[in-house]
Amino acid sequence: MTDCPCPNPFFGPLTTVVATFIGAGLAYLSAMRQQRKRDARLRKAHAVALLAEVERCIALANIYLSEDFRSPAYRFPSGIYEGSFPQLISDGQLSHGDVQAVLDFYSQVQQVNWLLDEIHRHRLDKNDAMLAKEVSRLTAKLKEMNQAGTRFFDPVMRALSRYGSESVLASMHRTGLWAQWRNRKSS
Repeated sequence: MTDCPCPNPFFGPLTTVVATFIGAGLAYLSAMRQQRKRDARLRKAHAVALLAEVERCIALANIYLSEDFRSPAYRFPSGIYEGSFPQLISDGQLSHGDVQAVLDFYSQVQQVNWLLDEIHRHRLDKNDAMLAKEVSRLTAKLKEMNQAGTRFFDPVMRALSRYGSESVLASMHRTGLWAQWRNRKSS
């Protein structure tokens, strides 16, 4: 007779192996869950940062539309777009339409920055005819990007509000963009 209280001498080592696999599996699941949460927070942070930059572009558009911009001092920012947008794309979470909306908006930003450079150049050259032409083009582009209902404003707001969840919506409420976008959407 043996002193082992177990009916089978392999029960002790087998229990240890099974417990080890269960522990490793639970640790792996916990790590996966934490990684998903971290990824979601990062995705949200990128979307919120991108919205803040879009808001800044819209604010600059409003400044240029309300003031005489024959001597432009500001360029529209795109640094966050250049850093955060690739991260959002690599996540695989953005739909084709959302990617297109952000690309379209920032294409407009690049065109506005180019026009601001041209206005500055024509002002220095004292070429009033070309200056007036470029100011007119700039005004049209600024109106397209800063008002609800336009082909650049609505899609980018829809895309960013979808991925930034409550932080983006809170930011939109804070700046008044939500009311502008919502009023256009409901009409």
